[in-house]
Amino acid sequence: MRKQPQLKHLQTGFTLIELIIVIVIIGILAAVAIPKYQDLTVQANQAALNGVGGSLASACATNYAIRSSGTTTIGIAITAAAGCAAAAGASGLLQAAIPSTMAATGTAPACSLNYSTAITGVTAVSFNCPVVP
Repeated sequence: MRKQPQLKHLQTGFTLIELIIVIVIIGILAAVAIPKYQDLTVQANQAALNGVGGSLASACATNYAIRSSGTTTIGIAITAAAGCAAAAGASGLLQAAIPSTMAATGTAPACSLNYSTAITGVTAVSFNCPVVP
């Protein structure tokens, strides 16, 4: 009688070297992704600040044009003393006030917008808010 050859037992699972290679690859990806993520958050914060600053500059220009035409019932009177804060305030030129994390500073017409709490890598946005006659 002939003996049947025994089937080899198939290996299941991963070898130690395969697991180490996967861990090394994940480590390399993490080392590249974490700094990129931090850079993206700075860029997002700067873009948000630029957007609100652009909205304020546009609103100031529109307000100045309306008020200069002699219409006093529309828009707000911007004085040099309270210009930047008035333009950005709750009853200011925007439909809603600027986010509570941002603050407008300066004396009209030279205003700037920045975060209330400094964020590393984000620079203030300057905008012009002319004094209304």
